[in-house]
Amino acid sequence: MLQMVEVGDGLGVTRRKVALADLTARHPGRDIGSLVARLAAARLVTLDAESVEPAHEALLRDWPRLRQWIDEARGDLRFQRMLSAASAEWACRARDPADLFRGSKLATAVDWLGAHADHVSALEVEFIEASRRLERDELFAAHRTTRRLRGLVSGLAVLV
Repeated sequence: MLQMVEVGDGLGVTRRKVALADLTARHPGRDIGSLVARLAAARLVTLDAESVEPAHEALLRDWPRLRQWIDEARGDLRFQRMLSAASAEWACRARDPADLFRGSKLATAVDWLGAHADHVSALEVEFIEASRRLERDELFAAHRTTRRLRGLVSGLAVLV
């Protein structure tokens, strides 16, 4: 249900249509189809051939347990939407390294991935791993440049 919720900057919450393929990709090994069918039978969600969404905004406001889940996961939901958008943009732009996370944003993503690995799509994992590789490669290149400069300075010091 939390995947079908869009949290705003304040306390606002709205319904979000989610592709069934995306739910299945985020929860491998789970029978998402039968779960969604049970929710649809209980009239909690509306279902079409390719997507699912909460049946009504009132569910998000008036179902106490769902409201509690949303309140507890608000920050995680925001981060996941941001990660999902960033990884989709990266994929659309032919996996351009300029779109990858770096620095504190990457550190946050790695920590978040460790705590929420069961709610992350394969593309998002690939995006984070590509970001980690890029940061590692950039760090290695910086160390190599530093070693070269130290060698150059040492050589110049000997010549002087």
